[in-house]
Amino acid sequence: MTMTNRERFTRTLDRAPVDRVLTYDVMDNREILIRHGGLDMGRTYSFEELVHVNARALAAIGLDVTRNV
Repeated sequence: MTMTNRERFTRTLDRAPVDRVLTYDVMDNREILIRHGGLDMGRTYSFEELVHVNARALAAIGLDVTRNV
């Protein structure tokens, strides 16, 4: 059974079995944001837009949880 990030995260907090090890890191890598999140260094973003860029990038590389956006 494949879990969603939310299921994996909450089950990890509850110390319940999960389908794989939770991936967690601080991801601050411009190239990943450009390649996987669609970041365009030539434009200005609102905070909300940057959240979406980060979410796309994190989902694309398979990161379950991060501390920073």
